[in-house]
Amino acid sequence: MLKRFPHKKFRYAGITVAILFVGFIIVGEGLSYHYKNLIRSRLDVLSAKATDSLYHISIEGIRINIFNQDVTVFGLKMVVDSTILEKLIAAHAAPRAILNVEVPQAYVSGVKWSGLSKETKLDCKKVAFYHPKIIVTILQNGSRKKPKAFEQEAMLQRVSAKQILIEDPQLTLRGQDSNTQYIVQTKGGKITAEDWATYPHKPYDSTRFFGAASANIELLNAQYSFTNNLYRYTFDKLSFNTKTNNASIGGLDIRPLMSQEDFYEIVGYRRDMYTCHTPQVSFYGLDWKSLILRQTFFVGQITFSEPDFSVFYSKRPPLNPALGALPPYPAQRLQEVPFALNIPVLNISNGTVRYGESNLKTGAHGTLEFNYLNGSFYNLTNRKELIDNIPICRAVLHGKFMHQAALGAVFDFVLNSPKGAFSVNGIVKDLQASQIREQVSALATVELKSLKVSQAIIRIAGNTDSTHGRFSIPYNNLKLILKKWDANDSDVHSMLLLSFLANKLLIYPDNPMPDDTLRLARTSIIRGQTRSFFQIIWKNIFQACIQSAVRNDG
Repeated sequence: MLKRFPHKKFRYAGITVAILFVGFIIVGEGLSYHYKNLIRSRLDVLSAKATDSLYHISIEGIRINIFNQDVTVFGLKMVVDSTILEKLIAAHAAPRAILNVEVPQAYVSGVKWSGLSKETKLDCKKVAFYHPKIIVTILQNGSRKKPKAFEQEAMLQRVSAKQILIEDPQLTLRGQDSNTQYIVQTKGGKITAEDWATYPHKPYDSTRFFGAASANIELLNAQYSFTNNLYRYTFDKLSFNTKTNNASIGGLDIRPLMSQEDFYEIVGYRRDMYTCHTPQVSFYGLDWKSLILRQTFFVGQITFSEPDFSVFYSKRPPLNPALGALPPYPAQRLQEVPFALNIPVLNISNGTVRYGESNLKTGAHGTLEFNYLNGSFYNLTNRKELIDNIPICRAVLHGKFMHQAALGAVFDFVLNSPKGAFSVNGIVKDLQASQIREQVSALATVELKSLKVSQAIIRIAGNTDSTHGRFSIPYNNLKLILKKWDANDSDVHSMLLLSFLANKLLIYPDNPMPDDTLRLARTSIIRGQTRSFFQIIWKNIFQACIQSAVRNDG
């Protein structure tokens, strides 16, 4: 049997608290219902005020907790009003980018109901978007200016959030540069923006990152493509922090979209085919403000960690007689970048560069490798005022040739040269036959039995018309064995005889020969209609080797 309260006043107090509690719930539910209907009924007006009538915003469902000042939105969509956009474009007042957004679920906490009721402010503590699909389209003639004809009379004064969180976004960026359309897609990651605010009636605040005081961005699984592209550009992860101004790209990969045979059927033979993989690219001192406001890419320093870069050049006759323009040389490529570029220092850490060719007669492939490369590129820019001050882009590299021979090289690219003038000064030490025997066999159809190069000095200079080289290649004990090209060639006994005659009569076994001076080589190569930058460098080196080793005394 329950005991009664000892005093009536306790019983009355309990009943009063219960009534107040129920009333509070009823009032809260009533206010939630009120604000829910307010948001639904006034959503078009609110979106017009917040976006200058450029977007329509709709939702499928909404849940409000008036006590916690929380709102959960389901099926949020934001689409562009094409009629308004056309008017803005005609008035040369369209924004630089437009958005189309789909968000399955969004969570808003700490909503300031007073500002929302008056339709003057939208303030909250946190906004979280889960699994959004965001399509950004860059307009060619976009502007930040808005003519008065398109301004709303009762515009929102402020839209703000202490934090914006975007979880697992699926982003698509579309744009056009000249006649080329491009698209960037990412899937996964996380974006956090702190102290975000926009004031529609005030000028754009260039000190903030798209309205945020700071932001941290992680995007995963990115792909880049453009009109008629032949390569696949991907990376695993992009990270960027606006406080540190540092960024990184992980797992950068560039490779053809198709097989080697299909690639050359499209572009024609006698062209380079590239592949590149870099586990990590680090950017230090990225000026994101210049990038956003002036489309100028400035970064204090870039480091490529363990890049693996390959070039393959097919020497087969071209299938397409109209090959078109030759690919530009490195300095010319810098000038063709469609935006202002300034990279004072680009570092290479433990890199690998491969150059491969196919033998015209046998079809065999030979690849030369430059390993353990370390060094830097200086003054990578296309800005005229910087080029006028320092017209040279210089690369200083050192490493190994074919994993063993010591290698050093200095490349100079003349940035103000219309013909892409350049020079190369290099040195190779302690090269042995065993290091290049397989490559010589594939490219020259001879077997290199023995060779020792103590120190080779390479000097090449040229432009898109021609190149000239000066070489010093001292060596000892050069011996060759001629190979059969196919079954119809001379028999083995004849090949042995020819090899003997070649070693005795056609080549110099040493440079210098006993009691003689060092033979120097000079090359002069016209670029012609097919030679790329890498191929013409190799052509000069190959010709220098021939001049140094083959007798020319009749």
